[in-house]
Amino acid sequence: MPGIGPPPPNPSFQPLGHIALDREDFYDPPNKLLADKATGIVTLATFFILKSQQGRGLGNAAMDLVEEEAKSLGAPEITLNT
Repeated sequence: MPGIGPPPPNPSFQPLGHIALDREDFYDPPNKLLADKATGIVTLATFFILKSQQGRGLGNAAMDLVEEEAKSLGAPEITLNT
C-alpha cells in the first residue's frame, strides 16, 4: 500500500518478501527443539514472498539459499516455526 512508512533510501529498491533463519528461539522459555545454538538446530522463523512477486521462482530460490546457509552453519536440521 502506498504511503505506509518512509520511502526506501534507494529508489531502485524493490522488496520481494522476507525470510529469517534463526539459531535461537526467543520465546520465554526457549524451545530447544525449535532452535538451539548448542546443538546447531536452526528454525525457519519467517518466510513470505510478496503477492506481486509470487510465481517467479523466488520462493524456491530463497529456500535453496536458506538450506545452503544452514549447511554452512553446520545445522543438522531446519525446523519450521509457524
